[in-house]
Amino acid sequence: MRFVLAHQDRQVAPPPDPGATAGGPIVDVDALPADHAIGVLFERLLRLRAGDRIELRSRYDLGWIWRRLDRLDPGRFGCRYLSEGPDRWAMQVTRRHRS
Repeated sequence: MRFVLAHQDRQVAPPPDPGATAGGPIVDVDALPADHAIGVLFERLLRLRAGDRIELRSRYDLGWIWRRLDRLDPGRFGCRYLSEGPDRWAMQVTRRHRS
């Protein structure tokens, strides 16, 4: 739900929902709020349904995400690099079907 607050004859948008930033098919990990980034990101990844994919982008290597996902739910996620730095990194994460 989107709403606007009136403030002294001008309209001010409320602060963004930290979960909304990670809601699309492409997530800029660097744009997530620092104090909620890991929680928001992993909540989004763990909600993927079998066969769903998401692309993660960052200025930093994203390998730590795959390692953590594999510890949380071993074998349920496929990760592959789409680009490997040095300035931008991109990784595709796919939720695998149960075998």
